[in-house]
Amino acid sequence: MMTTYALSVASLGSRLTDELIAALGQHPPSHGGIWDLEVLPAHWQPEGADPGRLGDYLRLVDAGVIRVGSIHLPFGGPWDFSVADDAVRHAVVARQIEVIDQCAPLGATQLTVHASAEPIDPAARRMRLGQALRSLEELLPVARRHGMRLAIEWLPRTCIGNQEEELFALVEPFSASEVGILLDVNHVMARHAELPSIIGTLAPRLVAFHFSDYNGIDECHWVPGDSRGVIDWRGVMRAIQALGHDVRVIVETGRVSAEDSPADMLKRLDACLAFLRGGETQPE
Repeated sequence: MMTTYALSVASLGSRLTDELIAALGQHPPSHGGIWDLEVLPAHWQPEGADPGRLGDYLRLVDAGVIRVGSIHLPFGGPWDFSVADDAVRHAVVARQIEVIDQCAPLGATQLTVHASAEPIDPAARRMRLGQALRSLEELLPVARRHGMRLAIEWLPRTCIGNQEEELFALVEPFSASEVGILLDVNHVMARHAELPSIIGTLAPRLVAFHFSDYNGIDECHWVPGDSRGVIDWRGVMRAIQALGHDVRVIVETGRVSAEDSPADMLKRLDACLAFLRGGETQPE
């Protein structure tokens, strides 16, 4: 099996500044090759925090400075395709399809997907899950056309997809080669001690991870290895090694440090990746 290590652009401050562009080229990862990124197209939409940056990502890919392995589709209120109103749901799916088509030239093979926003009323949960399934069915042909697999994320709190049974309900109607599960280890709430067994349960459809640490209560998006965190990273990595198939591990933290330069952020995250791959030193 092969484990691909990647960074979410969220870990780098979310915005592709000119300084970050330079740092990505000047400071490649210590494990070799080029940086593999999960990008956030919500940020470069006209209403986003970093509009118009898609062209810069394309130039970096063409220049061989980065690889975009994964696209994290926009999520939250206006992007929620589990809504009850079918007209609204169809409009949201149409917007998501526009984003997928827009991102296709980046060459990513994975689309990270949130099945809902929140809060979800318990009385509406079954209906919302059904709406999410209908939306995934409509997104899949577009993803297939571009050679992308959907990765349905384990979400926190009341979101659809916050437990094993719901995730399997979301993926099992589809081919394993086209729709899988992404486990965000920062989203399991009080179940952090169960992570190795959760990985084992999800194994047949598990294709990717979001890695960050937290306080065991609610998501914090701390860097893996942070001394405040509760996750047993050695146990998690052993469970991943036992999977027997390829997976993508994406470090998705908050910005490492507001004071850090882009080069320093990359160095800290590189140390984090070394720690996850088996180094003895925890990142600072």
